[in-house]
Amino acid sequence: MSQLKARIEALKRQSGQDAGGEGPQAALDELNRRLERLRCGMEAPAAVAGRPDPEALAARVGGELHPEGYITVETLWPAGMPYGNWRMGGWQDTVRYLPGATGRPVSEWVFVDTETSGLAGGAGTVPFLIGMARHEPEGLRVRQYLLGRFGAERAMLSACLPRLEQGAGLVSYNGKTFDLPLLRDRLRLQGVARGLERGLERSCHLDLLHAARRAFGGIWADCRLGTLEQRLLGFRRHDDLPGAEVPAVWFEYLHRGRTERMAAVLAHNRDDLVSLALALPALDAVYGDPLAAGADVRQVAACHRRSGRGDQALTLLETAEAGLNDAGRLDLAEHLRRVGRWEKACAIWEEQAGRGCMYSMERLAKYHEHVRRDWLRALAFAVRLPPGGERNRRVERLQARLGTQEPLSLSC
Repeated sequence: MSQLKARIEALKRQSGQDAGGEGPQAALDELNRRLERLRCGMEAPAAVAGRPDPEALAARVGGELHPEGYITVETLWPAGMPYGNWRMGGWQDTVRYLPGATGRPVSEWVFVDTETSGLAGGAGTVPFLIGMARHEPEGLRVRQYLLGRFGAERAMLSACLPRLEQGAGLVSYNGKTFDLPLLRDRLRLQGVARGLERGLERSCHLDLLHAARRAFGGIWADCRLGTLEQRLLGFRRHDDLPGAEVPAVWFEYLHRGRTERMAAVLAHNRDDLVSLALALPALDAVYGDPLAAGADVRQVAACHRRSGRGDQALTLLETAEAGLNDAGRLDLAEHLRRVGRWEKACAIWEEQAGRGCMYSMERLAKYHEHVRRDWLRALAFAVRLPPGGERNRRVERLQARLGTQEPLSLSC
């Protein structure tokens, strides 16, 4: 009773009335009437339409409810099961071409995808479903962690994150921008698993969205996972729940206790994981032979070069030489220069210089000056370069070596 009196006094003060003084009488009378109705049971607090029921949710999605309030669901896609143009397998094959993953068996990677309460990120966004998959001899094993109630997030994160560190690294699709930063933020906000958070930071992370964009960004209309499924894996989903609707389904459960569409959320997440797991070997094949896959050979070759695989980049460019545009041919000439194949590199530069390419003229001027020591021919290209300090210094240096101050106009 003393607590009720204290609450009444607090409400009076909030309404502008001191405990012993006078205030707005109408507001006080209404307050007293409501308190009396509550005492007599005539007025009940507003009822919630439905409450989250982890047991009902576990039954709906066919999962195991843990005492802390989170649910786990495990699915096996058997080896040999078709998926578009691909089949599930043990995947002991080593990744050979995809930068960032070379030398590691496909089976060592852990594939991760989350479903969240919002798509914009931020401190209020909760990963209510964390899905992971890994290739095993029996097929692809998918394990999903589902939040049955808000209070279970800490336990769910602690349970699932050790599995993220078991493989050679993590594979995601747009995970570097969204999924992994979100998981790290939730760990910090929950104040648990600091060691796991540091382990997550150290884990090798391969974001296949970037690999797809390099290979197909200039060819496909977009590089969404659904586009990759259709264009690369030959798979088209049916009756899939759109990702944009996933947060609304979660809030339906959270605020109204509705579980009807939660199974569709888990199915959507499973399809994402299966596509991601097959995208790794599929993109590895693309980076091995981009011409056969209809990918951008120049961008793939540039990626190999940045990864220290210049020999692979040169092989790809030479194989696709007939179909290269001017920029691709200049890339090829640059790779040829690096390995000392000057004759073919110069042939490309001379072809491009004949069409007014200043970069090729500069390369030819440098080649004839520093490699062949043919200063006269070097000067013939140097004088055609756009005016500027570097061009003027080059021309003066070559004229001095030739013993002439006369500007030359020579045929190339």
